[in-house]
Amino acid sequence: MKLKVATALILGTVLSRLIPHPPNFAPVTAMAVFAGFYFSNIWLALFIPLVTMVLSDAVMGFHADILLVYGCFAITTWVSFALRGKKSVVRVASIVMASNLFFFLVTNFAAWPGNPLYAQDISGLFQSYTAAIPFYGNSLVGDAFYCVALFGTWEMLSRSIPDLKITA
Repeated sequence: MKLKVATALILGTVLSRLIPHPPNFAPVTAMAVFAGFYFSNIWLALFIPLVTMVLSDAVMGFHADILLVYGCFAITTWVSFALRGKKSVVRVASIVMASNLFFFLVTNFAAWPGNPLYAQDISGLFQSYTAAIPFYGNSLVGDAFYCVALFGTWEMLSRSIPDLKITA
């Protein structure tokens, strides 16, 4: 069952990144949190978002900060895995919001040095962060949507299909 669920998560998330959608309105953070909470093997939980990103980026294109992006998703999965025994709506929402803020701060800081769009001083860094605010909003809304879809669907299905358990 774990392999089927992992495969469905990967394929569904890859597809959702490839179809037209608002910028940063994607399920990767939600899926990383889901994998961390529901998979009992940390390596499988980490594998799911990272393979998703590699497969979809192979089509969409790789960029210079890709390892930072992948690292952010790996940290999100690891934190979710570490807190998996304490799953609640508040905890999931808190992890998603913290993960989005972490991703926003890390990736926009990395995009600032040497970027000709921004002054190479503290005002340029703030310009970088300011320019990214609409993307941050899309990330929060997208993750809220996909968390409700993933966690809600899973909880409903697991109540009606007892054999659907994927954790040990």
